[in-house]
Order: sequence, then C-alpha cells, then structure tokens
Amino acid sequence: MKCYTEICGFPYERAVSYTTVGCNEPAFLGAISGSNSKGNVLRCVETLFHKKSDAIVNIKSFDEFYKVFERELYSDLDIVYDYDNKYLIEGNVGYNGSENFAPGNRYGFFPAVSGGWVLTQEEFLKDNPVVNFLKIRASYGIVGNDRYHPYGTGFMDRFLYLPNSYFIGSGYQFGTGTSWSPGAYEKSFGNSGLSWEKSAKQNYGIDFSLFNQKLSGSIDYFYEKRTDILAKASTDPIIHAMSLPVLNLGIVSNKGVELNLKWNHKINSFRYWTNLNVSYAKNKIVYQDEVPSEYTYTLKTGHPVGQPFGLKVRGFYYEGMED
Repeated sequence: MKCYTEICGFPYERAVSYTTVGCNEPAFLGAISGSNSKGNVLRCVETLFHKKSDAIVNIKSFDEFYKVFERELYSDLDIVYDYDNKYLIEGNVGYNGSENFAPGNRYGFFPAVSGGWVLTQEEFLKDNPVVNFLKIRASYGIVGNDRYHPYGTGFMDRFLYLPNSYFIGSGYQFGTGTSWSPGAYEKSFGNSGLSWEKSAKQNYGIDFSLFNQKLSGSIDYFYEKRTDILAKASTDPIIHAMSLPVLNLGIVSNKGVELNLKWNHKINSFRYWTNLNVSYAKNKIVYQDEVPSEYTYTLKTGHPVGQPFGLKVRGFYYEGMED
C-alpha cells in the first residue's frame, strides 16, 4: 500500500497538511522539488514563518513533526470554570498566524470571555412551580480575518505583503498610430504594514423554561464592530495606472435582537409542539474610504452595507408638464 501525504504547498497551498494511508512512517513531500525529503518541508516551514526550524531538524517521526509544526502555526488556550452548575465562566485566547501578512504583522492575538448565572440553582428560585430554568449570560470576544476577496468575487488574493508583480497586457498605442504594441503592466503593490481585520463581538442573552417545561426559549441581543477591514482605497485617481495595495481600511457595525420560543405540550397520548423565531438586525458603514461630497445622501458611509442608491420617482411625465 502506498504512503500518501499532502504536498507542503507554499506558496501554492494555504498551509501544510497531511493524510496518511496504511503506513507508519509517511514520506515528507516538498513542493520545491517533489522529492521525499524532510529538508524540503523544513525549508517550507522556514519560508512560511520566517524563522529557523532547528526545533524540528532532528525529528524522526511524523507525529513529532506535526506536534511541533502545529505550535509554529497557532496556539490556543481555553479555560472553563463551573461552580455548582450555578456560576459559569469560560475564557479563550487564540494566537494565530497567516501567510498573507509580513513578519511582524503575521500573528494576531484574539481573546474571548463568557459568563453565565443559573438563577434557578439559587435558593430563591429552586423548585419554583412556574420557572423551571432561568439563566442569564454574556460574552465578548475578538476574532480575526486574513482573507481578501477582490470585487466581491469568490476568489481570494494571497501573500498581500509581497512586492509588485507584472502581467503581460494587451498592449499600448504609441504615437498617432492605431496599432497595439505588447507590454507589461504593474498588477498591484504589496503592503508590508497590512495586518489582521478584527471583529469585536458582544452577546447578552437569557435562556428560560416555564410551566413545567412547556414553554422554553431564549432572548439575545448582539453587537459586532468590525475594524481594520481589508479593502482598497477608492479616493486615489486612476491616472497612476496601477492597482492599489490592500489596506486596513473601514469600520462596520452590526447589531440586533433574536427571540426563540418553543411550546411543547402533551394531551393524553397526543403530543404537539411549535417553534417561533423572530430576529431583527441592522448594520451600518461607520467609515469607508470615499470621495467627499456636499451631497451626503450619495455617500455610503452611514448606510447599510449593500444599500442601493437611485432617484425617487415624482410621477409620470405628460405633455405640457413644463407649464
């Protein structure tokens, strides 16, 4: 049976991954030469993280390699505390790295914390004939995004910090002639100062169960603020004849409420239930790079994302309307 591993694809694949089939010591494959060489993988790690891989030079087994490499890629710490099923606290810290950013900006720190209080575990609500379960909770956390999709497409630009690249275009017209001469053009500048897009999320909620668990549900209020959004500037003139680099540019807020209700009842041997879900959410562009205008109603800032713009119809035109 043939051993198989995913190729360490830097800069063609997003990260190192592996799959083994029917073997204890799978071969290491490097994208540089495609040979079964552990050195190729080490060079890939060095290139991706801009650091020496001395820690894994003497690793002999694949499991040992994966454990060390996983530490190179990200770290995560999760702490949970539960006191008597009454007071609940959870904290999480993530430290993630991305190939899309230059050394110095490659890693992001993303903490999160949540807490809950089960009131029905307190003496003043225990064995309550109406309230069977009641919990209030709150959470706050920061998550990161390293992906940039140009022009809203499904494609993703990568290695956004790299220097300029050149493409062969359809050509240029020189002088007064109409013929085209082939030539190259700059595709895009890199941005070595680019870093993670961040989203701070808050959630406050209540979970409950009433009337011998016939009525249950939850109520949530959420608020999210995205900052350092990965985007391109839209206020520079087009005469520079090149594609601008991606910047940490833009702020968007999103907030709303959500209500979930469930009624579950049994009459003799007949059981029925029904669910109700109601939600309301509204987002707003707090800041977007756009050309200032004295007509503020033409600006996207202050409006929801994707807000359509147009003219209001005043009525149908008919002959003699000018008079």
